[in-house]
Amino acid sequence: MGWKIANRIRPVDISYYIFNQNCEELKQFLVAYSKPEVALEISRVENRRKLDAFLKEVMRRLQNYLASAMSLVDHTFLLVRDLYKGTPFEKEYHCERNRRFTESPQPQFVQQLRKYALHQSIVDAAAITSWSRDEPLDTSIKLHIETLRTWKGWKGRAMEYVKTAPNDIKLLDLVEAYAAEVREFYEWLSINSNKFTRRTLMNSTRSRAATDNSFQGSWWGMNFRNPS
Repeated sequence: MGWKIANRIRPVDISYYIFNQNCEELKQFLVAYSKPEVALEISRVENRRKLDAFLKEVMRRLQNYLASAMSLVDHTFLLVRDLYKGTPFEKEYHCERNRRFTESPQPQFVQQLRKYALHQSIVDAAAITSWSRDEPLDTSIKLHIETLRTWKGWKGRAMEYVKTAPNDIKLLDLVEAYAAEVREFYEWLSINSNKFTRRTLMNSTRSRAATDNSFQGSWWGMNFRNPS
């Protein structure tokens, strides 16, 4: 059983790695523009081509981030169905997934944003510089929600988010919030699936020694907590 589980989980392990790498690559550009000295330099009129190239790269990395986010969701769903179909843990997984993602407006917006990018248009990002007498200089990459609101494909909690969100959303905040939710979910998945697997093996007709040997290949034994 251990070897089967280890082989089956490997594609999800790779999907998780790809998602985290895409996240870090996107954040690299978003964090860079959040530094006023960087933003003001590339936003100068004579640097227009440099700014355009910068934003194109942000949108490319955002596209990769969104695609890998949904690939991870789909691959994990299929894996849980394959290994735990009809078990109590399958129900636990769906409850936790629904609580964190399906019933939560912001994660649903991120997941459905991938559908927008795939079927409607590239997600347009804008470089915004703003300041006022009462607030410090703010330089950030933002999404224009007014443009996204025109799409008829929003459903459920994502539609709620689009309706109530401010007109400009800081992309860095959105990306970091979703990535944090993903990390917490996979920590939960690692801990609870391992507990269920151990209980199942220990309740089987195998000896304790066989249980220990099989459990060494348990499918959430891979290091999802520290993707780097």
